[in-house]
Amino acid sequence: MFRKKKLLLVFAFVVLAAGILAIPSIFAKTSDAPDLESMRAQIKANGWSFTVGENSVTSMNLVELTGPAQPATGVTAVTSEKEISGVALPLKYDCVCTPVVNQGTCSAWPYASTGMFEAIILAQSGVSVKLSEQWLLDCNPYDWDCVNGWFANDIFFRDGAVLASNFPPGTNCNQAIISYQATGWRFCENGHSVASVTSIKNAIYRMGAVACLVYVDSYFQYYASGVFNQPATGDVNHFVVLCGWDDSLGAWRLKNSWGTNWGDNGYMWIAYGCHKVGWAANYVLY
Repeated sequence: MFRKKKLLLVFAFVVLAAGILAIPSIFAKTSDAPDLESMRAQIKANGWSFTVGENSVTSMNLVELTGPAQPATGVTAVTSEKEISGVALPLKYDCVCTPVVNQGTCSAWPYASTGMFEAIILAQSGVSVKLSEQWLLDCNPYDWDCVNGWFANDIFFRDGAVLASNFPPGTNCNQAIISYQATGWRFCENGHSVASVTSIKNAIYRMGAVACLVYVDSYFQYYASGVFNQPATGDVNHFVVLCGWDDSLGAWRLKNSWGTNWGDNGYMWIAYGCHKVGWAANYVLY
């Protein structure tokens, strides 16, 4: 009897020890997770002008932060243009933007759309507003959701925009109060390529901001400071706002929707054309 108890105790100890040894592997990073020190070594070796570090989104999979970026069927710009002429552009233009938001695990399409329209309202009228992304998600006519969506300019033009304060949780779409209405919208050039630097500058300077697409990878995700200029290529997969520039840096001021713990308080300097930034650049008329 004593021998059986002894054997059971030994067996239990072996099982427990095996479980303890296995615990680290449960929480270890997967083999394809980015190695921060390797990234820093690559940045140094290539002479890139930015830094990387841990932030509020580095624990998330990139799939959670980005999403499909395909044009919506049947949505057409009211007008389009190649470049706006006759505008004397400064060498530097500072952002005029509303506070940075956090999209969580939702696609950024409603956040870039509202961020751009908010910036334009602020630049044109001096009024800072918070538009409702939830209204766009719940009430858009295209069945867009937190996975799939496109720029909401056509909705802003046809239906208008709703203040976040007027669309608390549980509000029905037919109870939403329209507070702002776009009179039209434009691509800086077209919806399927990177718009020219001059065209984007003109739109920002005249209106206040543009929304656009950019290609996001792990370096972008881990961005901390400096001018992001890693020359990677890939399909555009994230919606952002461009609201300023600095020719001495050769870079756009990019407003993201990953909260203020990412980058420079939610912003980034990104080199002109880097990671296809400026793809399908667009803005509303207000």
